[in-house]
Amino acid sequence: MAKAKLSRDQKRKKRLEKRRKKTDEAVKLPSGVRSISRRQFDAFCFSRHPMARSTADEKQWFIAYDKKILATVFRDAIDNDYGFVIMGRDTRKIFRALEVSKTFKPSELGARNELGRVDLCGMKNKQHEDKV
Repeated sequence: MAKAKLSRDQKRKKRLEKRRKKTDEAVKLPSGVRSISRRQFDAFCFSRHPMARSTADEKQWFIAYDKKILATVFRDAIDNDYGFVIMGRDTRKIFRALEVSKTFKPSELGARNELGRVDLCGMKNKQHEDKV
């Protein structure tokens, strides 16, 4: 018996399903990075810009490299897409943004996976310059 040929639409649907399966898998975070609760995150990073509270909802929180790096995955309330922020301590020992995601993802898992691909080890050596 001959196999039935797939139509162009059926082939396209198959390719999209394969692509979705690949993006739905969580990327392992680098060693030294672990997930924490919001309460723990707030203990380290207690101040936020007022606009950040109204435009973004934080979903996941991470700590890395002996409490030198913090990261959060957030949902943009305006566009309903997801991104991340990586923070490090400045010269006054206050956490400030080192890097913000350049592209926003349609899912929380996509933003977390992008965070997992960032070189956090290189971030730990960055320092903010105070312009006071």
